[in-house]
Amino acid sequence: MIDHLPVSGVWSSPDGRFSLELHPDGRFVEIHEEPRSIFTGAYVLVGETLKLFEDHGAVVTGRLADGRLSLGSV
Repeated sequence: MIDHLPVSGVWSSPDGRFSLELHPDGRFVEIHEEPRSIFTGAYVLVGETLKLFEDHGAVVTGRLADGRLSLGSV
């Protein structure tokens, strides 16, 4: 088990086409508007490094610092 920081909140892209909801229980919901798709999974936040483990097997790395979320190559 990895110790992580539980967080909660919703982050959206500036154009509103993407949003990510982090729940304090370590789960997330990722929504893409076009084409409409929803992904769920578990997340781990260690320091500023965020890892999203999607239920269908994909892993996304990001950074959460000063209230700003960046996903992709970090």
